[in-house]
Amino acid sequence: MITFDDHPYSEFLVSPMTTVKQNVKELGQLAAKLITEEMITGKRTGRKIHQIPVRIIERASIKNLT
Repeated sequence: MITFDDHPYSEFLVSPMTTVKQNVKELGQLAAKLITEEMITGKRTGRKIHQIPVRIIERASIKNLT
């Protein structure tokens, strides 16, 4: 089982949860920037792919099946 955002409790569960750690501050800043640009220009920017790095923190909730 894997979670997102590395909640503080994740490592203290009976089976410490593996998590995908995202930089939520950077994600929020990007979202605010994009919506502000659209509001100022009045133009929709269309679909674009924005990649924000993530990190997987492996804990006991996953195990090697090989």
